[in-house]
Amino acid sequence: MATLDNMFALKDLGKLNYFLGTQVQYLEHGFILNQSKYVDDMLQRICFSDLKSTASPNNLGKNLSINDGVPLTDPFLYRSTIGALQYITNTRLNITYMVNHISQFLKASTDAHWQATKRVLRYISGTKNYGLLFQPSHSLEVSAYSDVDWAANIDDRKLVVAYCVFVGGNLVSWSSKKQTAVARSSTESEYRALAHTTSEIIWL
Repeated sequence: MATLDNMFALKDLGKLNYFLGTQVQYLEHGFILNQSKYVDDMLQRICFSDLKSTASPNNLGKNLSINDGVPLTDPFLYRSTIGALQYITNTRLNITYMVNHISQFLKASTDAHWQATKRVLRYISGTKNYGLLFQPSHSLEVSAYSDVDWAANIDDRKLVVAYCVFVGGNLVSWSSKKQTAVARSSTESEYRALAHTTSEIIWL
């Protein structure tokens, strides 16, 4: 810091506590990143501050279709809410799959898609203090987990590949993305998931 100060005009603002919607909570060994204030601000902006919380972000076993429900007369709220939820996935990988799913109906959103979105909002309202824990580690070992939802999309039967990658026990990368191709079997879909995960590991 002192060396940089000799060359550039710097101001020490102390420890980072809040930046671009992300809060830093310091622990004795490590820190937690979460977006609880961002969640509160978003819920207040769309007048959903008093939502009743739910235990999961989606109804298990129910996949949405583009033909579900009645088209929204004003889709702006749906689209802006999805955008905010996508930003929250920066620290909340447990909603990534569902946010990816409801993001596929931005072009022609319906009341059924909005109900699914409200369930995600109910979930994060009750778990807004959840976040990412980072702790010091002597190991730089890379480990990863992958999964696939075969033929998940009712409309085109394309699969969704998801993975998360850890370095030294700390989560550093994750993804949940619908693929461009249709897998002919569950085995093929699993191999696709492994290929995407391996590519990410090699890049890291």
